Amino acid sequence: RIDYPKRLRDYIEVSQDKFQLTLPVKKAPKISFTLPLPQVDAHWGFAKLLLKLGSDTLMNVLMLLLIERSVLVLGENSTEVTACSCALLELLQPFKWAGVFMPLLPISMLDFVNSPVPFVAGVVA
Repeated sequence: RIDYPKRLRDYIEVSQDKFQLTLPVKKAPKISFTLPLPQVDAHWGFAKLLLKLGSDTLMNVLMLLLIERSVLVLGENSTEVTACSCALLELLQPFKWAGVFMPLLPISMLDFVNSPVPFVAGVVA
């Protein structure tokens, strides 16, 4: 049986360099992360991009984005597509993407890829 906490703050400790969570479950280990917490979505998306595309192709895609060309991200599931689309824009920093950004484009709106405006869009294939 799990007793849910009345206040979540009672189970969370945050020091200057560590975040710890103690779950109110018997024999549950203490969960601890060093601060700052990683941005899992950006890091996971970047890792996926690097594994799927390779460094040379990823550099070419970034160059295309810097000259404001359209990029369509295709993936096997919506989580992968969204994370990779967002990671592409994160990699552009300190620059900002000025075109259209749709991390997950519905199949019903696929005609948008014929648009003359630069875009970054993701589609589950």
